[in-house]
Amino acid sequence: MDVTPITTKIEADARHAAEALLSEARARIENMQERCDDMLRVQQRDARSQAAVDGDQLEQNLRRLGQLEGRKALLGMKRDLLDQSFDQAREQLQNLPPERMGALMMAQLVRYAKGTERVMAGAIKPAFHGEQFLQEANRRLEAQGKPGKLQNAGTRREGVCGLVLEADGNETQLTVESLLAEHRAGLEGEVATLLFKDLD
Repeated sequence: MDVTPITTKIEADARHAAEALLSEARARIENMQERCDDMLRVQQRDARSQAAVDGDQLEQNLRRLGQLEGRKALLGMKRDLLDQSFDQAREQLQNLPPERMGALMMAQLVRYAKGTERVMAGAIKPAFHGEQFLQEANRRLEAQGKPGKLQNAGTRREGVCGLVLEADGNETQLTVESLLAEHRAGLEGEVATLLFKDLD
């Protein structure tokens, strides 16, 4: 049975859930941006008043310091929002029904496995994983021309939801947490770049 439509729908649902959370976070970030801009204007006004007494050089220094401090505060608030958004996304993905989690993990496993690894399920929501799951994964890998020799590691990895592949002393994380962490790293870099790129 071709589960590609199911897998595609599950991945689309996961993306939509994450996009909805990030959309809400962006709206809240824009609100915070406005408040921080107001705070920055007050700081700049105060800096100009002080600089009238102490000279142009001091004005420039205080203006730069005010901008930097304001942007640091905004960055901290945005990181807090990212924390909340990704915590919610992780919880939603971890609470997928076993059949949907299994389809999502099967898609990841078939995409990234070489076909000879030992497979360990995470201790969080591992109901999707078992011998039947591995047999189906091996069948699909063989259909792609890869070795269908995945083996059950027989243990659970604490603190994660999904799969961990082991081979030759190396591990590949196919977990909810690793997928979200990868997306978050890109967003944090983008936020920092936007905040500080035009600071003069």
